[in-house]
Amino acid sequence: MPEKMLHKYIAIALGLEEFDEEVFAEDVEKVVVKGQDELIIHFYDGQILTQKWQSSARTECWTPEARKKKSAYMKKNPRSSGTITCFTSKISCSKCGQNLRRNTSTRVSGEKARHWRCPPYNGCGHKGLEENLLKSISADVLNIEEFDETEFKDKIDRITVISNDELIFHLTDGSQTTRPWEAKVQQPAWSGERKKHQSKKMIQVWRDKHEQNKNK
Repeated sequence: MPEKMLHKYIAIALGLEEFDEEVFAEDVEKVVVKGQDELIIHFYDGQILTQKWQSSARTECWTPEARKKKSAYMKKNPRSSGTITCFTSKISCSKCGQNLRRNTSTRVSGEKARHWRCPPYNGCGHKGLEENLLKSISADVLNIEEFDETEFKDKIDRITVISNDELIFHLTDGSQTTRPWEAKVQQPAWSGERKKHQSKKMIQVWRDKHEQNKNK
Protein backbone atom coordinates (compact mmCIF):
# COMPACT_ATOMS: atom_id res chain seq x y z
CA MET A 1 0.00 0.00 0.00
CA PRO A 2 1.56 3.38 -1.00
CA GLU A 3 2.65 5.52 1.97
CA LYS A 4 0.66 8.52 0.72
CA MET A 5 -2.53 6.46 0.58
CA LEU A 6 -1.78 4.93 4.00
CA HIS A 7 -1.39 8.41 5.49
CA LYS A 8 -4.65 9.52 3.86
CA TYR A 9 -6.76 6.76 5.39
CA ILE A 10 -5.07 6.94 8.80
CA ALA A 11 -5.92 10.65 8.85
CA ILE A 12 -9.53 9.80 8.04
CA ALA A 13 -9.62 7.27 10.88
CA LEU A 14 -8.20 9.85 13.31
CA GLY A 15 -10.64 12.54 12.17
CA LEU A 16 -7.92 14.82 10.81
CA GLU A 17 -7.86 16.90 7.62
CA GLU A 18 -4.39 15.59 6.85
CA PHE A 19 -1.94 13.10 8.30
CA ASP A 20 -0.17 14.37 11.44
CA GLU A 21 2.95 12.40 12.36
CA GLU A 22 2.97 13.58 15.99
CA VAL A 23 -0.66 12.66 16.68
CA PHE A 24 -0.11 9.32 14.96
CA ALA A 25 3.00 8.53 17.04
CA GLU A 26 1.29 9.44 20.32
CA ASP A 27 -2.08 7.78 19.64
CA VAL A 28 -1.53 4.73 17.41
CA GLU A 29 0.36 1.63 18.54
CA LYS A 30 0.35 -0.19 15.19
CA VAL A 31 -1.45 -0.48 11.86
CA VAL A 32 -2.08 -3.83 10.18
CA VAL A 33 -2.97 -4.03 6.48
CA LYS A 34 -5.56 -6.80 6.11
CA GLY A 35 -6.40 -8.15 2.68
CA GLN A 36 -6.88 -5.69 -0.16
CA ASP A 37 -9.18 -3.14 1.43
CA GLU A 38 -8.83 -2.94 5.22
CA LEU A 39 -6.58 -1.30 7.75
CA ILE A 40 -6.71 -2.55 11.35
CA ILE A 41 -5.62 0.36 13.57
CA HIS A 42 -4.59 -0.43 17.15
CA PHE A 43 -4.61 2.52 19.60
CA TYR A 44 -2.58 2.74 22.81
CA ASP A 45 -5.79 3.12 24.83
CA GLY A 46 -6.94 -0.34 23.73
CA GLN A 47 -9.29 0.65 20.93
CA ILE A 48 -9.13 -1.22 17.61
CA LEU A 49 -10.55 0.43 14.50
CA THR A 50 -11.15 -1.12 11.07
CA GLN A 51 -10.77 1.36 8.21
CA LYS A 52 -11.74 0.57 4.60
CA TRP A 53 -9.27 2.04 2.14
CA GLN A 54 -10.57 0.99 -1.28
CA SER A 55 -14.29 1.06 -0.75
CA SER A 56 -16.06 4.19 -2.03
CA ALA A 57 -18.62 4.05 0.79
CA ARG A 58 -16.32 5.84 3.26
CA THR A 59 -15.36 8.47 0.67
CA GLU A 60 -19.00 9.24 -0.10
CA CYS A 61 -20.02 9.84 3.51
CA TRP A 62 -16.74 11.38 4.75
CA THR A 63 -16.90 14.70 2.95
CA PRO A 64 -14.23 17.45 3.28
CA GLU A 65 -16.73 19.43 5.38
CA ALA A 66 -17.22 16.48 7.73
CA ARG A 67 -13.46 15.96 8.09
CA LYS A 68 -12.92 19.66 8.81
CA LYS A 69 -15.65 19.67 11.45
CA LYS A 70 -14.30 16.51 13.13
CA SER A 71 -10.71 17.82 13.04
CA ALA A 72 -11.73 21.12 14.67
CA TYR A 73 -13.64 19.23 17.38
CA MET A 74 -10.71 16.93 18.17
CA LYS A 75 -8.25 19.82 18.43
CA LYS A 76 -10.56 21.64 20.85
CA ASN A 77 -11.52 18.50 22.77
CA PRO A 78 -8.50 16.17 22.84
CA ARG A 79 -9.02 12.88 24.63
CA SER A 80 -7.52 12.75 28.11
CA SER A 81 -6.59 9.07 28.00
CA GLY A 82 -3.32 7.39 27.10
CA THR A 83 -0.89 9.94 25.72
CA ILE A 84 -3.52 12.39 24.44
CA THR A 85 -4.44 15.09 27.00
CA CYS A 86 -5.58 18.70 27.02
CA PHE A 87 -1.89 19.68 26.70
CA THR A 88 -1.32 17.68 23.50
CA SER A 89 -0.22 19.91 20.59
CA LYS A 90 -0.49 23.00 22.84
CA ILE A 91 3.08 23.17 24.18
CA SER A 92 5.82 24.17 21.75
CA CYS A 93 9.57 24.74 22.04
CA SER A 94 10.90 28.18 21.07
CA LYS A 95 14.23 26.65 19.98
CA CYS A 96 13.38 23.62 17.83
CA GLY A 97 9.82 24.69 16.99
CA GLN A 98 8.41 21.23 17.75
CA ASN A 99 5.47 20.37 19.98
CA LEU A 100 6.45 18.75 23.27
CA ARG A 101 5.47 15.11 23.74
CA ARG A 102 4.23 13.37 26.85
CA ASN A 103 6.51 10.74 28.38
CA THR A 104 5.54 8.47 31.26
CA SER A 105 7.96 6.70 33.59
CA THR A 106 7.61 4.77 36.84
CA ARG A 107 9.54 5.87 39.91
CA VAL A 108 11.00 3.50 42.50
CA SER A 109 7.98 4.25 44.71
CA GLY A 110 5.68 2.97 41.95
CA GLU A 111 4.28 6.44 41.24
CA LYS A 112 3.80 7.37 37.58
CA ALA A 113 5.84 10.43 36.57
CA ARG A 114 4.70 12.32 33.48
CA HIS A 115 6.87 14.89 31.74
CA TRP A 116 6.51 16.95 28.56
CA ARG A 117 9.66 16.94 26.44
CA CYS A 118 10.80 17.95 22.97
CA PRO A 119 11.18 15.11 20.45
CA PRO A 120 14.48 13.28 21.09
CA TYR A 121 17.73 14.11 19.33
CA ASN A 122 16.75 17.63 18.24
CA GLY A 123 19.50 19.22 20.34
CA CYS A 124 17.42 22.11 21.74
CA GLY A 125 18.48 21.38 25.33
CA HIS A 126 15.11 21.79 27.07
CA LYS A 127 14.51 19.54 30.05
CA GLY A 128 11.27 17.75 30.84
CA LEU A 129 8.36 19.83 32.15
CA GLU A 130 6.69 17.87 34.97
CA GLU A 131 2.94 17.58 34.31
CA ASN A 132 1.70 18.26 37.84
CA LEU A 133 3.86 21.40 38.00
CA LEU A 134 2.46 22.43 34.61
CA LYS A 135 -1.06 22.04 35.97
CA SER A 136 -0.25 24.17 39.03
CA ILE A 137 1.25 26.95 36.91
CA SER A 138 -1.71 26.81 34.50
CA ALA A 139 -4.12 27.11 37.44
CA ASP A 140 -2.23 30.21 38.60
CA VAL A 141 -2.49 31.74 35.10
CA LEU A 142 -6.23 31.05 35.12
CA ASN A 143 -6.53 32.39 38.69
CA ILE A 144 -8.25 29.21 39.95
CA GLU A 145 -7.46 27.09 43.01
CA GLU A 146 -7.34 23.72 41.26
CA PHE A 147 -6.44 22.90 37.66
CA ASP A 148 -9.53 22.47 35.50
CA GLU A 149 -9.14 20.82 32.08
CA THR A 150 -12.23 22.44 30.58
CA GLU A 151 -11.17 25.92 31.69
CA PHE A 152 -7.69 25.32 30.33
CA LYS A 153 -9.01 24.29 26.90
CA ASP A 154 -11.39 27.26 26.79
CA LYS A 155 -8.96 29.99 27.87
CA ILE A 156 -5.41 28.93 26.94
CA ASP A 157 -4.57 28.68 23.26
CA ARG A 158 -0.98 27.47 23.58
CA ILE A 159 2.17 27.50 25.71
CA THR A 160 5.68 28.34 24.51
CA VAL A 161 8.73 27.00 26.37
CA ILE A 162 11.27 29.83 26.20
CA SER A 163 13.98 28.27 28.36
CA ASN A 164 14.49 25.91 31.28
CA ASP A 165 12.97 28.50 33.61
CA GLU A 166 10.39 30.45 31.59
CA LEU A 167 7.04 29.74 29.90
CA ILE A 168 4.76 32.02 27.88
CA PHE A 169 1.02 31.34 28.04
CA HIS A 170 -0.93 32.57 25.00
CA LEU A 171 -4.59 33.05 25.97
CA THR A 172 -7.56 32.69 23.64
CA ASP A 173 -8.46 36.38 24.19
CA GLY A 174 -5.21 37.38 22.45
CA SER A 175 -3.25 38.28 25.58
CA GLN A 176 -0.20 36.49 26.91
CA THR A 177 1.54 36.12 30.25
CA THR A 178 4.93 34.80 31.36
CA ARG A 179 5.48 32.32 34.19
CA PRO A 180 8.58 30.67 35.68
CA TRP A 181 9.20 26.96 35.88
CA GLU A 182 12.10 24.92 37.16
CA ALA A 183 13.47 21.65 35.80
CA LYS A 184 14.70 19.50 38.68
CA VAL A 185 16.75 16.35 38.87
CA GLN A 186 14.45 13.43 39.78
CA GLN A 187 13.85 13.26 43.51
CA PRO A 188 11.60 11.21 45.80
CA ALA A 189 7.94 11.78 45.05
CA TRP A 190 6.37 14.89 46.59
CA SER A 191 2.91 14.99 48.07
CA GLY A 192 0.25 16.96 46.21
CA GLU A 193 0.34 19.63 48.94
CA ARG A 194 4.12 20.02 48.71
CA LYS A 195 3.97 20.33 44.89
CA LYS A 196 1.33 23.05 45.19
CA HIS A 197 3.36 24.89 47.86
CA GLN A 198 6.56 24.74 45.77
CA SER A 199 4.74 26.02 42.67
CA LYS A 200 3.27 29.01 44.55
CA LYS A 201 6.65 29.75 46.18
CA MET A 202 8.44 29.73 42.83
CA ILE A 203 5.84 31.98 41.22
CA GLN A 204 6.07 34.47 44.10
CA VAL A 205 9.88 34.59 43.81
CA TRP A 206 9.55 35.30 40.11
CA ARG A 207 6.99 38.07 40.72
CA ASP A 208 9.20 39.70 43.37
CA LYS A 209 12.16 39.60 41.00
CA HIS A 210 10.22 41.27 38.19
CA GLU A 211 8.82 43.87 40.56
CA GLN A 212 12.34 44.79 41.67
CA ASN A 213 13.47 45.11 38.06
CA LYS A 214 10.57 47.46 37.28
CA ASN A 215 11.44 49.70 40.22
CA LYS A 216 15.09 50.10 39.22
